[in-house]
Amino acid sequence: MDNTIRQPEVKTSHNGFVKTLLKNWYCCGMIDGRVLINALKYDSVLRSCYEQPIQDLENQTLEIHTIKVIDNFLVRFKGRQSLFTNTKDFILFLALHDIGKPDAFAAGDRNLQGHKSLKIIDRASEIFPVSAEVLDRIKIMINEDIIGCYLNPFYAETLEKTVAMFKKTCNLLGMKQIDFWQTLVTYYQCDASSYQNLRERLFIIDECGRLLWNDDRSRLLFKAEQENMFLNLEVNCIGNFKDHR
Repeated sequence: MDNTIRQPEVKTSHNGFVKTLLKNWYCCGMIDGRVLINALKYDSVLRSCYEQPIQDLENQTLEIHTIKVIDNFLVRFKGRQSLFTNTKDFILFLALHDIGKPDAFAAGDRNLQGHKSLKIIDRASEIFPVSAEVLDRIKIMINEDIIGCYLNPFYAETLEKTVAMFKKTCNLLGMKQIDFWQTLVTYYQCDASSYQNLRERLFIIDECGRLLWNDDRSRLLFKAEQENMFLNLEVNCIGNFKDHR
């Protein structure tokens, strides 16, 4: 006879409680990354992800990095996204955009980040008070780093493959190319400029330490090499659409 005392199964999250917190945030909460992440951290798996370092040069936790990304959007780019009609949906997307990064580093393969992120989001899907369509759009965006893989020499994706991925993702989302491009640029620049080392490597910074804007203030200016690469990508992705919007 097996006399082993079996412990009751412990759930990893209080789904109903966390979902209520998120509903309240959507209903009347401040448009603030800290408030959202504090609610998400009541889920034990998400809390563990946010509290882990992301192994960048600044040794910051995922939570600190994510808050910087959201702050970048709210301060610099608010309104410059067409992925969702609700700004809070976009902030939720930003809150989850790197959620699988610590697990990917723990597995020894940073290329697993997209896979790990989708797995975590699927596990926690019940707590997100959003439609299936919103969640699908979040997952499509999280699984791709189109501009980053092109500009980052670690990945050095070719122009041809990057343009093909842009068009494929645009079709999956059912967005106009110009709208998707603007959203993609907003997402990438919010993320990349939140890392100090990438700010210094990629972007033009004035003598006061401020990032500089292009003429129509639609995006931040890259340094010469990256600016030329970016403009080449832009013209191949949207051609003359930008001139006729």
